[in-house]
Amino acid sequence: MLNLAQRKPKFPVEEERLPWLSMLLDALWVIDRGVAASLPKHVAENPGQAVACHKGCHACCLDNDIPVTPLEAVGITWFVAEKAARVVKADVLTALQAFPHRANTEAGCPFVLNGNCLVYPVRPIACRNYIVFSVPCALGEDPTETRPGDVLRPIGSFARQAFRLMLPYYGFHQEQDLEQAVRDKYLFTVTGSMHRADWSRLKALVEASVRGS
Repeated sequence: MLNLAQRKPKFPVEEERLPWLSMLLDALWVIDRGVAASLPKHVAENPGQAVACHKGCHACCLDNDIPVTPLEAVGITWFVAEKAARVVKADVLTALQAFPHRANTEAGCPFVLNGNCLVYPVRPIACRNYIVFSVPCALGEDPTETRPGDVLRPIGSFARQAFRLMLPYYGFHQEQDLEQAVRDKYLFTVTGSMHRADWSRLKALVEASVRGS
């Protein structure tokens, strides 16, 4: 069962201090609304299918090359450093320390521990849009290749709106520049991978916080 927030999360004090935070939260909210709108459309076109994703399934988190934008990475760092409970910080530190020793470190997410996503509230757009039907992903399976009919195709207008909301973080402010950047798919040019991103600053922040607790 999917856990789609019914209301957009708000952090007024932090959003005043960190102007980029509103951009990120608004974009993630739009994506969640897009998924919510896309689900009944998929089910109507594929009678009998049900969402296979559920709490604890995480094969896609281990084997996929998960895209993340710089803004999303900043948001993950902020969330863990400033909002996560002490026990979550400790788990993040454990996960980051263990990640280089996983069997496959050429893919996957460093924020998965014991099958749980430690940064779920601010997980990237790629994770939010990746919904599989019928049966959960098998370890090593890419359903987009093995059974594309079981993978949700989100309504594109929501993604375009979300990308537009994120673009001011990258210096686009004028209407014509925003529209051109959306058409040029600018965000794809700055997107990296979760497993290749530099999480050293976050690791240092978490280590300091855990030691000081």
